[in-house]
Amino acid sequence: MNPKRFIFVGQQLDMAARQLRLHWRCEPGPAFEEVFEFPGAPRVVDSQRRLALDRACELLGQVAGVSYYKAFLPPQIQFSAAGISSARARFLQETYEFGLAEFAHQNGISLRDKIRFPVGQGEVEPPPSLNWGDTVAVPVGGGKDSVVSLELAKSSASPVVSMQVGSSPLIESVISASGVPRVQILRRLSPNLKQINAEGALNGHVPVTGILSAAFLVASIWHDLGTVIMSNERSADAPNLIDQHGTAVNHQYSKSLAFEQSFSRVVESEVVKGWRYFSLLRPLSELAIARLFARHEAYFAVFSSCNRNFHLDGSRTSDRWCRNCPKCRFVFLALANFVERDTLLSIFGGNLLDDQNQQAGFDALIGAADHKPFECVGEVAESRSALDALSARTEWRDDYLIKRYLTEQKPKLPAAPPLQSHLGLADDHRVSAPWLADLKSALS
Repeated sequence: MNPKRFIFVGQQLDMAARQLRLHWRCEPGPAFEEVFEFPGAPRVVDSQRRLALDRACELLGQVAGVSYYKAFLPPQIQFSAAGISSARARFLQETYEFGLAEFAHQNGISLRDKIRFPVGQGEVEPPPSLNWGDTVAVPVGGGKDSVVSLELAKSSASPVVSMQVGSSPLIESVISASGVPRVQILRRLSPNLKQINAEGALNGHVPVTGILSAAFLVASIWHDLGTVIMSNERSADAPNLIDQHGTAVNHQYSKSLAFEQSFSRVVESEVVKGWRYFSLLRPLSELAIARLFARHEAYFAVFSSCNRNFHLDGSRTSDRWCRNCPKCRFVFLALANFVERDTLLSIFGGNLLDDQNQQAGFDALIGAADHKPFECVGEVAESRSALDALSARTEWRDDYLIKRYLTEQKPKLPAAPPLQSHLGLADDHRVSAPWLADLKSALS
């Protein structure tokens, strides 16, 4: 199959059913339908909010289309018969190209200069302005980062709700421990995508946080949530590698500051006025976040950052931690500096730093392999600093991987900065002054 064109056919928003259906098709080739549901959303909204909803649903359809476009990479894209604005085209081009960079690298192809969204000639009508309420929404993924954001938001003067995508019991247990209300979003991929992939279509990583951010926008308009606080730290800006085509490959592109900025611009200029979307943790390193999380013992028995728990087709581990993936390794390493040893071993059900089978995985974290793992983990320097700090502590320094690091890896690697240097605030972020003051207070 060799489709020549990828088309966003449109959306169907059923207010009574609280359901959004998105449609795409390839010419020639298959059609796709993805469904989002928004349980508990109001059945009736005013005309301005409905206009904003329709525009947000269109943007969600354009961003979510990346999951289906990647299957065949058709040379032509049509997302509107009249074309889209130059600003929208630039945003989508960046989201697709940079968000699919890992996919392209692993499939041995280049997307540079291949993704183009036709631009129309007409003027974009001004977006509606809504009278936003002051409720803050925090998307919760079950891991340490969103817990830190949620607890910081709870300490503010604003009402707080959590946002959950899907129905994972693990995420529900974290939200339950937080004691805040929940807004839920359900998502079903097109049922034929799995079969098409099995038949040989291209497959790989997509910018899922970008897709979910557009879904958060729809839910925010529907539920009158004027602020969405993300939990993306500064290491999300660091690429995993530069490929043979000179392209920066960043597994976390749609968690990056660049995406946050470009997404916010297109929402403000074309979808709805006054919606606030930013990452509260952007000024922080992963180690600083681990330090803050370690204060919230109420979550120790329920949280998990292991992504094998979170797949659209269900969990792929029988425990909260698989103990054999980059996320498990990095989170264990980061928390080891701030959580008492026996407590950490109880959380994880084992000691990853005293396991010879973890050698290759930890080598990748510290930059002793080809590249940083394609996962949401901290910077290489953070991992080295964390290992350096643990090697000076009696309770950790005799573990197998600590000793191996000191004798075999550390002499060959650039010197790591002290752990303390990772615990301050960086300057590149979109956090407003009041929230930044709260963040500084939490760090003190």
